[in-house]
Amino acid sequence: NILYLVTDPFATKPLYFQLGKNYITVGTYEGTIKAYGNDEPIIQMKSNSILAIDLNTFEIISQKILRPFNFTQQNSMTYDNWNIAFSKSILKRSTNLQKELFVSFSSGQDSGLIAAELLEQKIPFHCYTNRYSEDISILEKRFDILSKSAISNTFVEPSKDEFQEMHKFLLENCEPFQLMSNEHDIQNFSDPDMRNLPGYIAFALICKKARSNGRLICLSGQGADEIFSDYYNPNTNSRMSELKGDWTNIDKPWKNF
Repeated sequence: NILYLVTDPFATKPLYFQLGKNYITVGTYEGTIKAYGNDEPIIQMKSNSILAIDLNTFEIISQKILRPFNFTQQNSMTYDNWNIAFSKSILKRSTNLQKELFVSFSSGQDSGLIAAELLEQKIPFHCYTNRYSEDISILEKRFDILSKSAISNTFVEPSKDEFQEMHKFLLENCEPFQLMSNEHDIQNFSDPDMRNLPGYIAFALICKKARSNGRLICLSGQGADEIFSDYYNPNTNSRMSELKGDWTNIDKPWKNF
C-alpha cells in the first residue's frame, strides 16, 4: 500500500499532489486538484524525484533523487559524447511516428541544431517560422540549406487581431505557469506568466497552424540552453546566468539546471 510519485530528471511534465488525512489527489495541473475543493496545500513535485506515500496513513515515507548527476567528470575537453547523445535523442524522437514532424524554426541555436541533425539523419520534417525579431540573414541562409534537401517552410505571421485572439485563448484555456524560480534574484522576463509573453503566443500560433496541416509532433529545444549552458552570452540578455561561462569547480546543479 505504497504510492510512488516520480518526476523526470528535468520535470518536463509537471506533477502536483495534495495530501489529506485520508486521501491523496494527484494531477498534472494544479487546477485539476483545486477543483476538488479541499483546503490542504497543493505541492508541485521537484524535478528528478521519487516520492513514496503510505496509503494507510497518507504520510510521506521518503523522498529521493531519481537520477544522481555526476559533476566531477572534468576530464573531457570535447563535445564528442554530447554529440553522440544528441544524435541518439533526435533519432529516438523521430522514428515510428504516427503523425508528421515539424520544427518551430528560427535563427537561434536550438532549432538550427535540431534541423541540422534531422537533415544529417535524412529524417523528413516541415518548418514553421515567425520572422519577428529574427536575424533575417541567418534565416535566409538556413532556408537555402533546407531547400536543397527538399525541406519546406511555412511562414506564420499573424495580424494584430490574430495575435490578440490567441493571447485571449491562452489566458482562458491554459493555467498560469511561472517561468521564474523564486530562487533567482534577477527576474529576466518582463512577465513570469508564460501566457503573456509574445514568444509563447507566437509559438501557440505556429502549433495551431501545424495542427491544421496534420502535423502534431514538434521537436523543440525550449529550455535546453538554460539547462545545458546556463544561457550565458555577453551579447544577449542573459542576466539569469549564474556561472557566467566559468565552469571550473562545478560540483552540483546550478539554479537554471
